[in-house]
Amino acid sequence: DGNLAIAEKEAPLSMDKRLALLEIALLDANGVQKLYYYARHLNVSEATISNDLSKLEDNMRSFKLKRNRKPGKGIELCGEEQDFRRMLLSIIMSAGSHSPFKQFGYPSRDVEEGVMQVMQNKLAPHTDWMTQESLQVLAAALMVSIDRLQKQRLLAPMPQRTKGMPRHLADMICDMLETQFGAIYPVEERVYVEQHVLAARAKQRSPLNPGDASDYSKVQSLAYKLIDRFDAKLSHTLKLNDDLVHGLTLRLWSALVRMENHIELDASIIYQIENEFPELIDKSRDAARVLEEDYGIIVPDNELAFIASHFGAAMLHLGERTTRHRLPRAGLI
Repeated sequence: DGNLAIAEKEAPLSMDKRLALLEIALLDANGVQKLYYYARHLNVSEATISNDLSKLEDNMRSFKLKRNRKPGKGIELCGEEQDFRRMLLSIIMSAGSHSPFKQFGYPSRDVEEGVMQVMQNKLAPHTDWMTQESLQVLAAALMVSIDRLQKQRLLAPMPQRTKGMPRHLADMICDMLETQFGAIYPVEERVYVEQHVLAARAKQRSPLNPGDASDYSKVQSLAYKLIDRFDAKLSHTLKLNDDLVHGLTLRLWSALVRMENHIELDASIIYQIENEFPELIDKSRDAARVLEEDYGIIVPDNELAFIASHFGAAMLHLGERTTRHRLPRAGLI
């Protein structure tokens, strides 16, 4: 019967666990089922199942799901596939650090182990910017995704896909799952994974530890990447400018701390720079995309303005004709 959890016979189930197992059974059921179907799997009476269903009404309603009774046939849980998945995700997350398979019998052992192999052995270098909570939610979402896909419980058409890192990472994850499970991930499933990547990015942590002096070299390497992207032809010369390298490194260092702690700077300076030096802002914005592509971090305009001022000062130092006017000073780091 698929992933339906069967009650442990050696000890009675607690009410909380029995209710969770009943929720999974309802979400996993294939169409209308009689109360006996659920009573048999949970090793309880039909009267107990009936009482438990009443207790679950409010929770099911919170996920926009509804229990329909069909006289003489049984009951069926109705709603959108997206809402079925939200409830399954909530149940898996309730297992905390424990195995959801061992706790609830859901998803299957093969699905749980396969997803964890992908997460730990293949995805780790690409998701090290995520918080621990985001990693747990992503792993749970992937378990739900592959389980529902294997059962042909398909999603309705989803919102249009984004561009950039979230889409790239989501496609990478789906390609890995296809290889791991021999499944084919349609675009709706890819959008589903992409939504969880976007949610993780909203809670992102710094990929580095800018509070640790030993990480200065890592932040400096990131500064070198931005210089390469800013102007490939002049990058070698710009890297010889110690003021630029050190100043940009410290700027990135402090920016990572601010972004991680949601501290915002005044963004008004960017409008002044953008009006006078639009090309400088465009090139700086493109350079800052290194952080998005490598770590999923989007640099806000208030930080971008000060990064641009470092590049602008370096270009003035080189005597570039395209930057003739005095730029606003970078200010405090």
